[in-house]
Amino acid sequence: MGVEASTVKSNAGSHVENAGERPATGAPYNQGHLMKNTTEIVLLLDESGSMAPLERDTRGSVNTFISEQGRIPGEANLEIIVFNTHDRIIRERAPVRSIALLQESDYKPQGGTALSDALVKSIDNLGARLRALPESERPNNVIFAILTDGEENSSELPIEEAKKRIKVQAEQFGWHFIYLATDEQGMQQGRNYGLSMNNIATYNNTQKGYSAAMGIVSASVTSSRGGGSVEFTSAQRDFLNSSI
Repeated sequence: MGVEASTVKSNAGSHVENAGERPATGAPYNQGHLMKNTTEIVLLLDESGSMAPLERDTRGSVNTFISEQGRIPGEANLEIIVFNTHDRIIRERAPVRSIALLQESDYKPQGGTALSDALVKSIDNLGARLRALPESERPNNVIFAILTDGEENSSELPIEEAKKRIKVQAEQFGWHFIYLATDEQGMQQGRNYGLSMNNIATYNNTQKGYSAAMGIVSASVTSSRGGGSVEFTSAQRDFLNSSI
């Protein structure tokens, strides 16, 4: 990420609207010792029409993620957002142990892939919520996990708007972004958002492939919650490639 781990942990709860602004509290960037020892997790999931063959598998894999994260020691909040031509929150931000498992009505693939719009909106919304909190209530770790099976094709906003926000939050405030897609075009999309190749991986667009992808996301989130890295390992990439 280009930032030392100690800096990442201390800055994660801060937020700016534009590069160069200070947090609304006016607090220096290095006051992380005041922040709450908790992790903020945002799952941003593709719900476009091409995901229809994996509708049931997606719900099951996400439910496994919810259950796994609920068993991890330490505090964490989770919000789940799905996107197609539009985006919607299917699980409001809450402690992960209280998040209800997905039901059939929660995930219904249709429409296009407006990923850039969803990224801009979700980053801005989370940033506004964190900025409104007292410094002592802001999480010291923020993770965005993005899963998609295709390229952006429906957003009104340009990719650059999402890229700009990701850059500010990752480089200045230590937010982590991980991105999984199904092919080389999807990987290029991740690079277009300015993400490090260490934080991008591909998975096979099959039942086993999606389950493996969510498993790797859970492993990365668990690592980060324990003070480790979210970056994908070579072993994890091999596992994704072999999960057909």
